[in-house]
Amino acid sequence: VYAVDNDRRVLEFLKKNLSNSFNFYCAESGKGALELLEVNPRPELFLLDIVMEDMNGYDLYCTLRNKEQTKGVPVIFLTANHTMAVKLKGLEQGAVDFITKPFHVEELTLRIRSILKNHEQAKNEGKRECKGQILKAIGEEKEHKNFLFEQKCAHYTLSVRQKEILAYALKGLQYNQIAKKLFISVVTVKKHMSEIFKKCNVKNRIELHSLFH
Repeated sequence: VYAVDNDRRVLEFLKKNLSNSFNFYCAESGKGALELLEVNPRPELFLLDIVMEDMNGYDLYCTLRNKEQTKGVPVIFLTANHTMAVKLKGLEQGAVDFITKPFHVEELTLRIRSILKNHEQAKNEGKRECKGQILKAIGEEKEHKNFLFEQKCAHYTLSVRQKEILAYALKGLQYNQIAKKLFISVVTVKKHMSEIFKKCNVKNRIELHSLFH
């Protein structure tokens, strides 16, 4: 958790109450926060004071949102201003929460835990979705290759047995290995392969492999 506030007393208070529950880092300015990010690990959450001298919380958030290492990190804005306009602006900027000072440490801790949990679940869901898309793409590619294989086999009038032998041959299996897979003799495999070469008008397995890939 990164806390950025130009009030040192607030930072000391946060450090005292949050450091036992979270990995806690703090900075007294937006510039200090950016410098801290260069030497410390990727943060999981930001607590940003809105009113700061060198860079207000909104501007700092915009900067963080445009950095690769922090663009998806959730933000809680902290402020002593209780007006709805300020709160709405904070939420419009993209903050996941908004807490007014003074605040109860128990409430802040619970909110941080809840946000981190939801953020982790969202990341895991995104990973599952991405994995699903990859598996789907692989399945579609495999299906497409199988379709092309069947088309070419039909074009060269290969029999069912010849298609089986060809499929294993294209995977790099030797004649004796193909024979074991299909429970036939090596002589039978060689005979069928010779017929496949003739039908496909190729001289060897290298040319055959190029024809079907």
